[in-house]
Amino acid sequence: MIREAIQLRIEPSVWHYNLACILSLQGKKDEAFEALEQAIVAGENKRDLAQTDSDLDHIREDGRFKRLMTVMSVMDNQSPSSPKECVRPENGALLLTDSNSYFAFNEYAYLSIIDDPDFDQPLYLDTEGVKETPHGYCRVEYDRMAKDSSIDRGLAKHYFMKAGTGRAIPTIVRGKFVPELVKTSAFDSEKVATQNVLGLYSVQEYRQTLNWCVLYRGTANDGVRLAEMIRTACDAMPKEIYEDMVSYGGYASTMVQLIHRSMKPGKNGPVINVDDVDVEKMKKLALEGCLWLFVKEDDDLTGLAIRWGVPVDRLREWNGLSSEAEVHEGDVIRVE
Repeated sequence: MIREAIQLRIEPSVWHYNLACILSLQGKKDEAFEALEQAIVAGENKRDLAQTDSDLDHIREDGRFKRLMTVMSVMDNQSPSSPKECVRPENGALLLTDSNSYFAFNEYAYLSIIDDPDFDQPLYLDTEGVKETPHGYCRVEYDRMAKDSSIDRGLAKHYFMKAGTGRAIPTIVRGKFVPELVKTSAFDSEKVATQNVLGLYSVQEYRQTLNWCVLYRGTANDGVRLAEMIRTACDAMPKEIYEDMVSYGGYASTMVQLIHRSMKPGKNGPVINVDDVDVEKMKKLALEGCLWLFVKEDDDLTGLAIRWGVPVDRLREWNGLSSEAEVHEGDVIRVE
């Protein structure tokens, strides 16, 4: 499996390193050093890990190990987790290739970096290859090689950063919802949602409301309409609130809650009909500046209250939390 992952070029530095560990444990010194060297060439720079990893004990006393650690020390603190190339919009679209899409292993998702200081549009990616693009969005497409690598399959697993900003660009991924994928891909998709990626998935029925995507009945065209409603709501949102939402990775969670709160009376549910969204109500709620944010791994109520400049008691009141209640990673909380 590890050799297959290397062939797919999915985080090659990590898998070459893992292969070196296995070969070391098997007593295959020469092959282990070859794999470790390939890991370093691919960008592996975690020298402290390599020097203490018990899997490499069998080769640590070999002179070759010390030489490779010297090379790693030169590379230390440089990040290998980035694409070989940046991507620039051309003719109103971003074309994703094998070179400008990198599988960030620790993020469970593909990463592309947009190198255009003037770029300021949300992105729209249709996993079924439908060309129609909502008004106000930049279309994202995959080239043939990227498709052959299955980058375009399944639930949302691709996010986009603007070069030099450390900021994830708001992105909508539209496609068909396959309930079976929730068992294998929901964690990845929920994690990528915190990078401002919102999934819009068509499906007839589903048993529960998901806080990291919107499920709707209809066609690709209905997905386009829903995306345009979302853009209208974002345009209505106070600028400082919108900026805070994007900088904190709250785009997906806020839009999901905004849509479900904007349904006509008696029409809300795990799967919505686009015709039942009250657009005027959605704009009004957006104008009021409410945010719904994912709780991240190291967050607590006190830290969130300080970040948003509100009393902890008010944060508890807005979210119906008792004085003893705590928040946990993956929770969605409301900030007014």
